[in-house]
Amino acid sequence: MNNKKLNIFRWIARIWSLLPILFAVAHLFEDETNQTGEVFFTDYLLLSLLGIYVLGLALAWKWDLIGGIISTLTFTIFIILFAIFVEANFTVFLIFFFGAFPPALIFLYYGLEIKKNSLDS
Repeated sequence: MNNKKLNIFRWIARIWSLLPILFAVAHLFEDETNQTGEVFFTDYLLLSLLGIYVLGLALAWKWDLIGGIISTLTFTIFIILFAIFVEANFTVFLIFFFGAFPPALIFLYYGLEIKKNSLDS
């Protein structure tokens, strides 16, 4: 695949990755003083995985393959554990899956293609 098409994929992934990154940053500054209820280990685990996923997306802006691998692996683990532990409706699951997973896969694809093209040269 030529570099122009690959760069289009890269910018699609970058723009799309802004949504989960900005969502995560917004939640860092959210006031949760009115939140009541018990926090379980699985909540911390899932939140940590989402943090690593967002970090992977941010790293992918500079290092596509490394960020793509980190974000793809952690989101895969997150989505499996989310399906097991969280009793949310299917719509929330689909929003997480189709809204947040594609940029990780696109970064991974782009990184692998660039690596393949550099080995072919």
